[in-house]
Amino acid sequence: MRGNSHTDAPPWPGDGLPRGTVLNGYRIEQVLGEGGFGITYLARDGKSQVYAIKEYFPRQFAARHGMDVAAAPDGGGLLFEEWKERFRDEKRTLSRFDNDGIVRARDFFEGNGTCYLVMEYIAGTSLAEILRQAPAGLPAARVHSLLFQLLSIVRVIHQAGLMHRDIKPDNIIVREDETVVLIDFGSSREIRKQQITEDTQIFSRRHAPPEQMMLGLGQGAFSDIYSIGSVCYQAIGGTTVTAQERYEARNRGLADPQPSAGHMGGNRYPASLLRTIDAALKIDPAWRPQNADAMFAGLETEELPEQTTVIAPQPLPPPSSRRVWWIAVGTATLLFLAGGAMLPIWNASAPDREQTARDQAARGQAARNQAARDQAARDQAAITWPSSARTQPPRVRLLPSPAVAAS
Repeated sequence: MRGNSHTDAPPWPGDGLPRGTVLNGYRIEQVLGEGGFGITYLARDGKSQVYAIKEYFPRQFAARHGMDVAAAPDGGGLLFEEWKERFRDEKRTLSRFDNDGIVRARDFFEGNGTCYLVMEYIAGTSLAEILRQAPAGLPAARVHSLLFQLLSIVRVIHQAGLMHRDIKPDNIIVREDETVVLIDFGSSREIRKQQITEDTQIFSRRHAPPEQMMLGLGQGAFSDIYSIGSVCYQAIGGTTVTAQERYEARNRGLADPQPSAGHMGGNRYPASLLRTIDAALKIDPAWRPQNADAMFAGLETEELPEQTTVIAPQPLPPPSSRRVWWIAVGTATLLFLAGGAMLPIWNASAPDREQTARDQAARGQAARNQAARDQAARDQAAITWPSSARTQPPRVRLLPSPAVAAS
């Protein structure tokens, strides 16, 4: 888990354990963060080794009484016990991995009516904080490295038969050497071909895929792929729109409210990188790369500059402006096709002028129709991905770039 210095640590929650509390030999020194299901503290053991301790404390249906945590009296007992078991599952999940890209569990114990997960302490900065300091986007080399590392990590998770289900910038820690670590496996589940139910409908709105938000839609490795695409979309300076909004807009026949990565990235990022991000963000899971290997296969490994000038992305014009723009393009095309024939039109007789104008309009319409067909072909090519996947992902090479944020 990530740590903060004492100067930038979050405020101490009023219902948190007091500073200096000793739990099973670990002394609490600092609050690292808090969420809907618990509080994470920085603590040291008797040998001054630093750890991150996550306390199960679901405020929605629990309350603290002194040191103890108990289910709320208004019928929260069943939920409290159910989610306590899932908290235990997180420890069991983390114990399955020994990977530098996945936070490691070190200990687990129960007491005070609740339970505690002890994890390695990861010195670094959350990707969320890095992106807050780089709203126009990270250099291309860093986005490329981020994507490769996240794919390498989820490949390991998926091969173990699990989904993470909560990949977002807050759950990605970037070390000083720019290697990344994925944390918070509290929402992870086994990959199964079955319908989801209400008790598994837990998600982060900005980065979860539509199938994780709505009942009756199956989830799989492709669900984590969407979240990775969403994280990388934000890393190129894009503002994410919830998948539910995008899903509903599509069903109403409206334009996607989230501009494509190709539009947001423009000439600032390699085309293959932008195509890969867009493919991962397809609303329909069947159109996405189905796993990390398919993502690797679609991503070219061209050399990237070590430093990139980041230019703020241009916003997508509103629909009305886009129509005007297309009309302008059509007009320009018409004038180009007409070429030098435009002047003689006005020196001809009236019938000749009318016929020539009709011919000219027909050629212009034909040009616009061809342009539309070409665009449709390009769109189809952008979502076509090889069915065969590489057996091994490309080796991740960290590319140096200027520091974006201090840890």
